[in-house]
Amino acid sequence: MKKILIVDDDPNLTLYLRNKLIKAGHEVITESNGILAINRLMDFTPDIIFIDYFLPNINGDLLCKIIRKIDHLKDSYLVLMSAAAKELQFDQSNMCPNAFIAKGIFSETLKYFLSAIEDSDKPLSDRQRFGVMGIESVAPRRMTVELLGKYRHLQTMLDSITDGVVEVLNGQIVYTNPAAVAIFGKKQDQLLAAHPLDLFDESEKPKVAALMESQDNKSEIIQLKMPMQTKNKVLSVKKLPLKAGSDTIIIMITDITEQVYTEEALRKYQERLESLVEERTDALNRTSEKLQQAQKMEAIGIIAGCVAHDLNNILTSIVAYPDLMLLQLPEESPLRKMVMSIQESGEKAAAIVQDLLTMARRGVVTNEVVNLNAIISQYLHSPECEKLKLFHPEVHIMTNLE
Repeated sequence: MKKILIVDDDPNLTLYLRNKLIKAGHEVITESNGILAINRLMDFTPDIIFIDYFLPNINGDLLCKIIRKIDHLKDSYLVLMSAAAKELQFDQSNMCPNAFIAKGIFSETLKYFLSAIEDSDKPLSDRQRFGVMGIESVAPRRMTVELLGKYRHLQTMLDSITDGVVEVLNGQIVYTNPAAVAIFGKKQDQLLAAHPLDLFDESEKPKVAALMESQDNKSEIIQLKMPMQTKNKVLSVKKLPLKAGSDTIIIMITDITEQVYTEEALRKYQERLESLVEERTDALNRTSEKLQQAQKMEAIGIIAGCVAHDLNNILTSIVAYPDLMLLQLPEESPLRKMVMSIQESGEKAAAIVQDLLTMARRGVVTNEVVNLNAIISQYLHSPECEKLKLFHPEVHIMTNLE
């Protein structure tokens, strides 16, 4: 008895083969695609695995390579099968699969299944190097059905991807998928047979032409102006590599408009935030400077208050005693002028002390109407002015008062 896994998306064939092989005494499990098969093989070790070449998600040849890399499956006997075996031209020198079967009539296919099972019992050195078994019995209609099924699968994949795919042959578009139709905003019949450069704005055509002629697999950012839209579309256009000498060019187009405009909005928002942070930092620095200045002024005010109180105590006698002396001096006494000068200086000193107290208390000086003529005349006859004249004898002061 053999443990057998059949991976095929044809439910009629797998049901037929499963029933026949179970009757022959084998344990048979079936899966319809490569992903399900890989999940099954995580906890199941079959002796022989039959794999259809055309599967919905992973092709059979790739599935064979994956299975060969799984340790507990390295000795499993692998059989690759397809109704299009002749057209696929299986490379029999690459014995990743141990055998190949061309699927045809169910009964014929069963016969080759049994031959492969029999061959899997033999030691590795005695196993036969079959050609493609059953290729002569494949009905053309079955081959066509299988190839059409694969075509539909590939078409579904192309229709489902969000990137635009444009196939260009001899300078003309021969295929576009629905995503490309949506990106360019034109009907498919308008795109087919058109020259690819005609899809782009004049300013962008040189970049697209250079990309199509380039042998590098690089991409270009293309601006596409769309009618009735305020913002241009931004496309990432890439030429896909093909075999050398091919007249076909495949262009992959990705609409990155939202990404670009989102990045631009984020950049502007970041710049705005940085500007706000800079403004707030400057404002904070200015506030800090003002606070420091206020603290300095407060300290000066405290010192000024202390000095003013001390000076007030000293000036009390300087301001009071000249009044008493003037009462006792006769009018013609030469001392009267000196005493009055002392009195005047004391009053000025008292005024200065009052200014210090005003600053210390952060008060406001009372505004009053004064006579400028009197102030100027008073100063010109003051001891300070007399002293200043002694220091600058070459300076002559002239007045013209109202």
